[in-house]
Amino acid sequence: MVEPVSLTHEPEAGRREEGPAAIEEAVQLYRRLAATNPDAYEPDLASSLRNWAIGLAEAGHREEGLAAVEEAVQLCRRLAVTNPDAYELDLAMSLYTLSLRLDEVGRRDEAIAASEEADKLMQS
Repeated sequence: MVEPVSLTHEPEAGRREEGPAAIEEAVQLYRRLAATNPDAYEPDLASSLRNWAIGLAEAGHREEGLAAVEEAVQLCRRLAVTNPDAYELDLAMSLYTLSLRLDEVGRRDEAIAASEEADKLMQS
């Protein structure tokens, strides 16, 4: 008798937890680097935090993902104040990710506000 073929990607099924752990390692590295040279490494830290938020949410850790992207938004806001041409796009992407994470935890009004802010930045 032939075994039924699974259409799921079983090798990947257990790997959802590995992704956030790998990104967390990058976040910790960029935290250390940004502590000594914020101008050089805070943009990378913000990007890593945003990616970590996505990975955490995909792994079912929504609250942790929300906290990570909130930190990314704070960093991007600060960076965009000093250099809007370089960092407003990063801020918009972080705000968009924030809107998704807020929506996942049922904070829809805040999600809409973050999405609208991201849209305004993309239009400017």
